[in-house]
Amino acid sequence: MDRGMKRSCLAASIAVAGLLIFGGLARAEGCAYDRTAMLAMDLDRFDQDASGWRTVGQAPGCFLAGAGLIADYRKAHPNLPLSQADGLRWHEGQLRAMGGDSQAAIPLLANANHDGDATNQAYAEATIAFLRHDRPALIAARQKLSGLPQPADFQAGAAAYKAQTGRELSWPPNLDVVDRLLACFDRPYVEAYGGACSPPR
Repeated sequence: MDRGMKRSCLAASIAVAGLLIFGGLARAEGCAYDRTAMLAMDLDRFDQDASGWRTVGQAPGCFLAGAGLIADYRKAHPNLPLSQADGLRWHEGQLRAMGGDSQAAIPLLANANHDGDATNQAYAEATIAFLRHDRPALIAARQKLSGLPQPADFQAGAAAYKAQTGRELSWPPNLDVVDRLLACFDRPYVEAYGGACSPPR
């Protein structure tokens, strides 16, 4: 899963992970990592590279522990710019939601958009509505997201993103995720986000 929350022209799906911490080496249901090394990483490597928290995130059953790792990283790096801290907060919130702890996830997701980006805000509202089992609010957030005008520079940004990553972006970002949340409204977040059921055609 790719939501820090990036600006709209760079938004993409988020891969997630987790583990429990015991001293320098952390373990949770088969996950293990060098905590000292993880916390010493620069932000780009920790949050965007496969050698960061995503290394832990590929292991089943590690969502909540991974959230703890990100929380520890945030505490170890308290002076990050708000936009970067928002990215970590969003990923931590997603991990907690995937681990079934919606109560802890919601405030993290609700406070991960300090730059005021409209697409990120609508996406966050949709995600929070899903976690609160509030279908009308989810539908309203979906309508808000789908109605946002495409920025003039989006196509150029999407082309640059594709050149860098090989992945396509469409406008508005994350609308496909919101549609999955609606289609899988009665399923756990981890299943809905991952596309366990497909939106009706």
